[in-house]
Amino acid sequence: PWWPALWVREVISEGGSLRDLLLQRVLPEFIRALSQRFDAAQKRGLLNARIDPRLLVVSVIGLTLFPVAGAPIWRQVLDAEDLSLNDIRAHALALLTGGMKVKS
Repeated sequence: PWWPALWVREVISEGGSLRDLLLQRVLPEFIRALSQRFDAAQKRGLLNARIDPRLLVVSVIGLTLFPVAGAPIWRQVLDAEDLSLNDIRAHALALLTGGMKVKS
């Protein structure tokens, strides 16, 4: 639960303590490798051809980190205090698996 808030504060925010380290040393190779795996899956017909593998990396991050980091706000606004981390996980997986299938 603390990881998303740390990510937003220290990586995404301008001047974050971990921002330069991750942008220069960690993220480029990781994101490139993940994007290449998505691209390979797409070429094998396992991923919707309309999806850009590079943007899929952004989408995965958006579906996992931000819902947890913003939970105090959206839970209150949407009267959704009953939703757990498992509910967020199941929702993200449903979007990723159902929303990216290649139509037969």
